[in-house]
Amino acid sequence: APFELTHGWRTKPDGWLAQQYHAHTALVEKTVPADKLLTFNVKQGWAPLCAFLKKEIPDVPFPFVNDSANMRMMKTILLVVVYSWIPSVLLLALCLLRCCSGRNARQSKSKRS
Repeated sequence: APFELTHGWRTKPDGWLAQQYHAHTALVEKTVPADKLLTFNVKQGWAPLCAFLKKEIPDVPFPFVNDSANMRMMKTILLVVVYSWIPSVLLLALCLLRCCSGRNARQSKSKRS
């Protein structure tokens, strides 16, 4: 069914998602010509990628950015960005409330005079 891989996998039995991954990989390997397909793990670094693309290996380190420390840092940054607006809105609402209540008090005081 559509969207099972993105939304329905949590209700599936253990191992279902891995089966889908392996079935998809097998289909790709069966369908795509071997000279057009690179089965690559980023842990392998530049060598297999550059050989496949017929390019020289760069002088810079391979960008291993999906390590767990980096992922934790990205999650923290995302949470700060997502939730940092809440205190700002609350502060703005408080300022507006104090400003408007002060104005109303002055207006009612001047009407009495």
